[in-house]
Amino acid sequence: MFELVGLFQEDFGPDLLSDLAVHILKPCFLAFTQRVTSALHLKRTGSFRLVGRDWLLPLAPDEKRPLIFVPLLC
Repeated sequence: MFELVGLFQEDFGPDLLSDLAVHILKPCFLAFTQRVTSALHLKRTGSFRLVGRDWLLPLAPDEKRPLIFVPLLC
């Protein structure tokens, strides 16, 4: 299937492939971040509407943007 994407998208390469994967996995990353934030009782959090749902996420140092955690697989 991915071989066909190059027919419809100019300059398709690793960057666009990783962007596509992150876009598909974003709800999983948000759920993971919210679960870890709750489990660790992080204090600096905010509610953000992303992917059509409200998420309680930790705040970046500027306290305006959310941080999204990505799990490390060993």
